[in-house]
Amino acid sequence: MTDYCDRGWLASYLRSELELDDKIEYLDHLDVCPECWEKVYSATKATHPHYYKMTARQVKVTERDLARMDLKEEEIIEVA
Repeated sequence: MTDYCDRGWLASYLRSELELDDKIEYLDHLDVCPECWEKVYSATKATHPHYYKMTARQVKVTERDLARMDLKEEEIIEVA
């Protein structure tokens, strides 16, 4: 499948110019080729950066809130 590492395939894929069968083969190639996958990921991220924004959400829980919840130690789950 090294034929699919060609920049032409990448460009055609990104412009949605591949026929269905070729697109399926290229997607199969992306599953096994980390270099091509990275190129597709980077190009998509550059085109649609709003989909890739990381929003940090922190919830502050006070000791008082925890006491009111009356959770047992095994029920507390740490979320990163």
